[in-house]
Amino acid sequence: MLNQTKLRTTYSCTPVLLVNVEVETVVHEVPGCRAWAKKRRRPQSPLRTWNAQQLQEFLATAQSHRLFPAFWLAANTGIRRSELLGLRWGDVDLESSRLGVHRALVSVAYELHDSPGKTRSSRRSVDLDSRTVEVLRAWRDERRLEAGRPIGGEDCVVAHPDGEPIHPDSFSETFNRLASLLSSTGFNPVEGSVEGLSAR
Repeated sequence: MLNQTKLRTTYSCTPVLLVNVEVETVVHEVPGCRAWAKKRRRPQSPLRTWNAQQLQEFLATAQSHRLFPAFWLAANTGIRRSELLGLRWGDVDLESSRLGVHRALVSVAYELHDSPGKTRSSRRSVDLDSRTVEVLRAWRDERRLEAGRPIGGEDCVVAHPDGEPIHPDSFSETFNRLASLLSSTGFNPVEGSVEGLSAR
């Protein structure tokens, strides 16, 4: 997914560069004397993201896939893979065109766990454009038909037909299979870049 970049329906995107950061660390302290050492983190390579053409091609390829609404939502909000898979319908307010990011679905030894947001940036509200609202309305109706019951606030937005959450690894595998069909991509975008579309 696009890291810290909101990708709107115009499909414009900007690569995010990760920069070096110097951190001061206390290594020794005695009364009246403090020694500091500067620790330099290893340089990070720029995060490679899709351009508008690549994104349009991917969404066109994914349009017939059952999980197209998930890829659309990721592309148009910039939320991370773990946040996308942890999203519940109770977090989505289609009337106000907004969703709240409150948790992430993570895998520990391949077992799924909800991880609450621990920082201000991981707990946030995201505005939705009108097309994304339409996609989510249609997806909720489809999920209701699949489940054969009303969809409640605690149901996962992105789920298997039986309502069970989708494992992050399985979601990335699906994403990679669709991405491999593209003729214009010169790199593998996942961390799920569903964090270049984000993966966590």
